[in-house]
Amino acid sequence: HRKHRRQCHHAQKDQRHAVVAIEISTGKIEELTTYNNKQISNLSANEEWLYFSGTYTGVNNIYAISLKDNKLFRLTNAPYGAF
Repeated sequence: HRKHRRQCHHAQKDQRHAVVAIEISTGKIEELTTYNNKQISNLSANEEWLYFSGTYTGVNNIYAISLKDNKLFRLTNAPYGAF
């Protein structure tokens, strides 16, 4: 059977940021992270993972979201930021 095709994007609403996935065939939007005041940038994806930089700890670190189950992982813990 056919895989669902999604596009992942940085979304902004009321000066809050989130990572969202848009189902191409239906236009349905799914929040992969909750909207918050943390900056999100540099999204990059492959078939299984979405990588991005975010300021969840106060400085930029690298994060990954599993596109299979939408679980969020922090990949770096840089005291001065990582992009």
